[in-house]
Amino acid sequence: MEWEGEQISGLMEILGHTEAFHGEIDETGNCRIEGRMISLTRTIPYIAVGKIIPSMLQLSLRGERNIFEVAGVPCKANGGITL
Repeated sequence: MEWEGEQISGLMEILGHTEAFHGEIDETGNCRIEGRMISLTRTIPYIAVGKIIPSMLQLSLRGERNIFEVAGVPCKANGGITL
């Protein structure tokens, strides 16, 4: 995950697939990001709002048909942080 000023980008692993995301974040971790998740049957573009800080993440992902709540802890992998 890269956080530079108000821009954030990185990788998020959902449903066994790792996909890139990008968006905006403020100094307290409140964010709006865009990306996609891949299920067994389709690719789902999403816009997510919530909070990302080094110790936790909590996002509400709005896809084409559904809203998914995601909570967890960012993990360190390959010298960076993956959500």
